[in-house]
Amino acid sequence: AELLERGAEAFLAHVVNEGKLADLFTAPYVFTNDALAPYYGVAKPGSSAFVKVTPAGVRRRAGLLTQGGMLVGHAGFSSTSPTFRGKFVREQFLCGTIPQAPPEVNVMIGAAPPGQPTREHYSEHIDNPQCSGCHSLMDPIGFAFEEFDAAGLHRTTEHGKAIDASGDASDVDVGAFVGVNELGERLARSEHVRACIATQWFRFAYGRLETTSDEGSLTSLESAVAEEGTFAALLLETVTQKPFLEVAPNLP
Repeated sequence: AELLERGAEAFLAHVVNEGKLADLFTAPYVFTNDALAPYYGVAKPGSSAFVKVTPAGVRRRAGLLTQGGMLVGHAGFSSTSPTFRGKFVREQFLCGTIPQAPPEVNVMIGAAPPGQPTREHYSEHIDNPQCSGCHSLMDPIGFAFEEFDAAGLHRTTEHGKAIDASGDASDVDVGAFVGVNELGERLARSEHVRACIATQWFRFAYGRLETTSDEGSLTSLESAVAEEGTFAALLLETVTQKPFLEVAPNLP
């Protein structure tokens, strides 16, 4: 797990320093070393340090969403979790807010019956009116990740049944998709995602949530995302904005 985490961190560092924001969702490469290479099915690069490698053959790794560290970190203990993985995308890249479950609701779905695929088991969330209000925001996105098991390894079947990796986020401009690669491509083109990245960057850079007086700064950051599409452009735009140049009047 530590190697997977370090590989994902190396990937993110590369995208921030040298790549484009779209690479977060579409980059065909991973960062690995000799110890982690078998996990990704690539030849050992001859290094204990993490280096950039593009796996040959069928495209199964694309951006952060298919990094082993992300997949394992957002899975259950012994099985995948469409909820955890979908929640990550919804909150981090679509800036969605997931309501707290009512206190009387048991949020633990429990283990699937023997032989039942995860997707079939999790359909209970959507079918149950007590659960669907929240889970309809997460699970339909998370189902695209079912082509990767709890260890982050690609699979085409579960319990002898073909994987259904179709997903949906039609409440925003992402729409429907099949598999994480297509989800990543749609996220990379999404105006909702660009606005969310600008918002997340604002919160990180200024150390606070945005207010109505920050609309101009957010618009400028969104333009930097859309037009330049690099973290360098976001950084340069940040230091020209009023929240950076002026001290808020309520601060000492």
